Amino acid sequence: MARTSHGLRTDHLVELSLVWMRANGADPEWRDRINIVRMAVDLAPDVLVTFELTTEKAVASLFTNGGRLDYRVPLVGQIHSHWAARLQCT
Repeated sequence: MARTSHGLRTDHLVELSLVWMRANGADPEWRDRINIVRMAVDLAPDVLVTFELTTEKAVASLFTNGGRLDYRVPLVGQIHSHWAARLQCT
């Protein structure tokens, strides 16, 4: 999204949600997974603007070389807190 201004295709959203859930031990029912992905899609543009993640490099800096979020990066914790607060409102 930071690179192209477009969100991920539906098939990519499905694949990445499954990868994330397997890696994190989550196994929600398919309806719950769809709702989680929908919330992520809806919140992503706000996060990019709020935290000024305007380039692919800025987004990449939030991840380890293994592709996982790097919680040693303070901005990752700030984004996590932002999402948690937003999710409390839903």
